[in-house]
Amino acid sequence: MGGSNRSAEAQKLTNGINIFVATSGRLLDHMQNTPGFMYKNLQCLVIDEADRILDLEKLIEKNYFLHKSAQEAYKSYIRAYDSHSLKQIFDVNNLNLPQVALSFGFKVPPFVDLNVSSHDGKLKKRGGGGGFGYQKTKKVEKSKIFKHISKKTADRRQFSH
Repeated sequence: MGGSNRSAEAQKLTNGINIFVATSGRLLDHMQNTPGFMYKNLQCLVIDEADRILDLEKLIEKNYFLHKSAQEAYKSYIRAYDSHSLKQIFDVNNLNLPQVALSFGFKVPPFVDLNVSSHDGKLKKRGGGGGFGYQKTKKVEKSKIFKHISKKTADRRQFSH
């Protein structure tokens, strides 16, 4: 109905219609300001918000990427804090995560895996001929093997216990 004369629309609505296509604003306007709005015969209501839906999709997409970039910034901050040379003085366990998360715009801190109490995946300086950078070390499981050596009386070797 949008784009036409409002009084002509009001006349049709008081007579009763089966299908009504309007924006949400125009529908609200008629519901509040058209005396005798007849909706008994109404079988189909189409709310035309195509332009607003596109705006909403753009807004959601924009907020999604803002949220993701804020999440990555927060994680980078926490990881940088954890790998800082003064982390023994400023312990990551004593960091006020809710306050830091709030400063990045989060009500609840996102999960960041720091491997704080684990030595798995620790970075170690590369050895050898002039290589730069770090590499991940693999945790090697070592097993202790004890072999009982019997000492015969003729054997003059000494074993420490």
